Amino acid sequence: MRWHGVLACALTAVLASCGPPATEDPCAPGGHVHRDPAGDWCHCDRGHRTTADGLACEVDPSFRETLELADSDARACWHSAHGPFATIEDGGLVDAFLVYFTVNLTPRADGRFEGVVRYQPAASGAHVVSLDVGGPLRVSEQEKTVPFVVTRSSTLCPGVRQQWAAVLESRVSYALHLGPLSQPRVQLLIDWLE
Repeated sequence: MRWHGVLACALTAVLASCGPPATEDPCAPGGHVHRDPAGDWCHCDRGHRTTADGLACEVDPSFRETLELADSDARACWHSAHGPFATIEDGGLVDAFLVYFTVNLTPRADGRFEGVVRYQPAASGAHVVSLDVGGPLRVSEQEKTVPFVVTRSSTLCPGVRQQWAAVLESRVSYALHLGPLSQPRVQLLIDWLE
């Protein structure tokens, strides 16, 4: 019995010295922590920025609520006609800006089609997703839906019918949920607005 008491005391002392439980998020409110082998870092929500040490989120005084898509539909239309082109399957990786991807979707039981592609931006900032259909499209990070800043339809060319803009972080992997749609494939292009 004596050893059990000593062991319990030692375990209590070790646990108490470890600091706050891992469930607390040092980036909240205003963001969430990413726990990477190279070190933790904060992914801050729109309207917030990381502190100098990168381990907390603070309100960004230079934040702008609006975002202009400018001529991103014209660039997307040019690439829809001239390439470069690539084809990926449901679950594939969209790995470049200004590449006109054809995504082969998966059939559903109701006769429609849907798919998810992965995207990890090469640069942080505003990204515009252009589709040759009107959607639906949802972007998520882990279990959280990323809000769109701007959406617009386009009639400039058949290859670009709808655009969505969101602010994305270069170190984060996102999922782009496509559909459900009536056709088995969708054409997609991502542009980065500097």
